Amino acid sequence: MTKSSSYRETPVKPSKIIAGTHLYVYRQTPQVLRALRKGFTHHGIYVGGGKVVHFAGPIPEYRQARKMRIRIDDFETFAGSRDVYCWNYNFYEGKMYSHNEIVERALEHVGEGKYNLVVKNCEHFASWCVTGKSMAFQIFLPVQKVARLAKPWKFGQ
Repeated sequence: MTKSSSYRETPVKPSKIIAGTHLYVYRQTPQVLRALRKGFTHHGIYVGGGKVVHFAGPIPEYRQARKMRIRIDDFETFAGSRDVYCWNYNFYEGKMYSHNEIVERALEHVGEGKYNLVVKNCEHFASWCVTGKSMAFQIFLPVQKVARLAKPWKFGQ
């Protein structure tokens, strides 16, 4: 899976999204990252009916890692008043699941925890639902590889 140079496309509305689509939204960034003009994105899988499955904490403690769980929220909660975009898999050459399988994979893991910023975050979850591979382009790849050697994991554990 590769981000194209135009992965930040036109924002989408729930009425125009097919269930099984990998979504992302730009989140606020810490002051240091703002100064470097870098931010981060939050990812989830649209499962239909205005609902998104994603790794998140209980509101309002949204970012407390120990409380993070894969959960279902409405589109507006996932978006957090920001524009939502569809992830671009146009350049990914591996296996991809059907939209129905992606929804099933996402729903099977609702309630699962053990969030880890480096090896098991929202982007890993969404890409795993679509491709069977957990990938996060926001985390430096060598860091992910070393962390997985130290702490291997799978969704469902």
